[in-house]
Amino acid sequence: MAVREIVKQLAGAEDLLLGEGTVNQERFSGTRAMTKVGAASLPYDDRLPSDKSIKDMLELATATTAQLEDLAASINTTDKSVARLVLNSTTEKVLRAKLATAAGVWVDLVGATVHTPV
Repeated sequence: MAVREIVKQLAGAEDLLLGEGTVNQERFSGTRAMTKVGAASLPYDDRLPSDKSIKDMLELATATTAQLEDLAASINTTDKSVARLVLNSTTEKVLRAKLATAAGVWVDLVGATVHTPV
């Protein structure tokens, strides 16, 4: 015979509040202080580099096709992070970095590889 333990959750996904600070919410067992979630504290797929914020990753950089395909270009080295958005000024298409490594490919917004740095 299996023994199962039932645990009652006092908060769920619908309880997430955006913003800063806390707010008191009524629960079955009393009032609880719920911390609001700010955009600066949200992780991105558990791979957000510690020195980058979501704001940094959402700012649209520009680079040419030649720069996106150049392994040594700064867009592929110092300025690259996971999901970094860039406007290809040659094709005028928005791309994102699939990986933070210099050799990581640039994909379009549906995930198809567009440029591979070499």
